[in-house]
Amino acid sequence: MLACLPIAHASAQFTFGNVVVLEVGSSGSFPSNGSAIVLREFTPTGSPGAVLNIPTAGTNAMVGMAASQGGGMSLTPAGDRLVFPGYMDFAAAGVGLPTTSSSAIPRAVGTVDVAGNFVRVFTSSSLFDATAIFSAASDGTNFWGVGQIGGVGYFGPGPQTVITSDLSPATHVAIAGGRLSTRSANTFGTLPGHGIYDIGTGLPTTDGQPQTQVIGVLPSPPGFQFNAVRDVCYVAGSGVEKWTLSGGLWSLAYTLPMGTNGSMQQVCVDFTGSLPVIYATTFAPTRLLKWTDSGAPSTAAQLASTIAIWQGIALAPGTCVVGGSCDDGDAATINDAWNKSCTCVGENIAAVPSLPFTAVLRAWPDPAQGDVLFLNKPVDATVMDALGKVVAVVQRSDRLPIDRLLPGMYFVRTADGAVVRFVRE
Repeated sequence: MLACLPIAHASAQFTFGNVVVLEVGSSGSFPSNGSAIVLREFTPTGSPGAVLNIPTAGTNAMVGMAASQGGGMSLTPAGDRLVFPGYMDFAAAGVGLPTTSSSAIPRAVGTVDVAGNFVRVFTSSSLFDATAIFSAASDGTNFWGVGQIGGVGYFGPGPQTVITSDLSPATHVAIAGGRLSTRSANTFGTLPGHGIYDIGTGLPTTDGQPQTQVIGVLPSPPGFQFNAVRDVCYVAGSGVEKWTLSGGLWSLAYTLPMGTNGSMQQVCVDFTGSLPVIYATTFAPTRLLKWTDSGAPSTAAQLASTIAIWQGIALAPGTCVVGGSCDDGDAATINDAWNKSCTCVGENIAAVPSLPFTAVLRAWPDPAQGDVLFLNKPVDATVMDALGKVVAVVQRSDRLPIDRLLPGMYFVRTADGAVVRFVRE
């Protein structure tokens, strides 16, 4: 059963640059039949920020569970929404919520934007039946979840399906560089074993997908995060492991130590500054930790603690994604991009070195509202969306039909390496 439900307006207003943790059992009580979900925001120095209580009753209800690997939260690639898993309702008192059938209590995926507007985007009466749902992710349109049993499930908006079951239990799912990845224990003996896997090619939404092991690590604790170009990955372990890609092989560079008791849960990384800043949640005791990766292992700073359980963690949503393309409205600039202050800034054309004529590519109108995008010369090229997915191919043409493209940002890349960006309205 798919269910797109109304938005629940809330008073919370998140702040770009902060970090958000997903909390269950706020009173220190962890009933087996489910717990309310609370999103708590903290500044980079640990000061409390916005608090958002997810509704537990009504047409937009969603609850969580105090499982050690549950509540896996992520930020969409555009940086505009938090995505997290849950259940449509509490189970009966004394009944383990994950053991209930999904037909009785559907599994759910919810989102929250920068203004604190919560929506339970999809529910399923078939996925993760009688088992726990651990984590959720979205590219902004499609939604995926992983769980104790059931591998990787696709929630919609297309037909709901298990896109791969080989990776059960799967503890966390994430998107980076236009790829869908999950951390998993392969219990079927058909794959290399524990690790972080890429699922299919790109962002698959149909069943029967293959899996490719990227990094060989234990499935627990669940957290991991790639950078946008996928040559660095921070992985939760006994501390935070930094893995790097060189020559097609991933290797462990070093581990950032916890410096405290407890077990690591989830991690998120702010890659926007000169040095990566890593945040993590821990359990027993529950703490929020922070590292600044200067290239050598350093002990974590504790920012906050609680008697509740902090599960998922992600950077606060905003209205931009740092480094992402935008339009600053100035015809005298090119290569416009969001900066760390969430301001759209471009390079002055006069300050940009001239390119050889063969590499110069122009496209108009931009933004494009009609059915055709015009190019300044005939080209052989591919057209990609903002996630790097090829959506069209151009062969020796100076006109690109765009009537079937959804609104959004696209890139035209020619055979000789020239790239031009345009927006379809």
